[in-house]
Amino acid sequence: MRNTIQSLRHEDGRKTSDEGEMENIARNYFQNLFLLKGFGNTDHILFGIKICVSKEVNSKLIAKYMKEEVIVALKEMGPTKVFEDDGFLALFFQQFWHIVESDVVDFCLGVLKKACLWNLLIFTSDELREF
Repeated sequence: MRNTIQSLRHEDGRKTSDEGEMENIARNYFQNLFLLKGFGNTDHILFGIKICVSKEVNSKLIAKYMKEEVIVALKEMGPTKVFEDDGFLALFFQQFWHIVESDVVDFCLGVLKKACLWNLLIFTSDELREF
């Protein structure tokens, strides 16, 4: 005897042994398995968690990076610091800033935007270890 599924139930409780219907039930079940259908009430989950990030600090954490921050960071870098990705010294970017500014700023802001969530998760997990 082979191990086979003889029947499945629809969401409304109706039982079926039709292969086509069972295929649809199984497909829908697994497609919806990891879909988020709302959070509901999470108070019981968050009850014991101490709030350690003030609204002011949180607003700084979620703020978008600005062009000016990229410019200041580059200008404050030591001229012999090397960017890992391209091997150019900071001095190169500082000397030719009038030429590369737009491309460098766009690139840096793009990287920061994509990395922002990841860095926040790392920051949060590091902070939680301290408790």
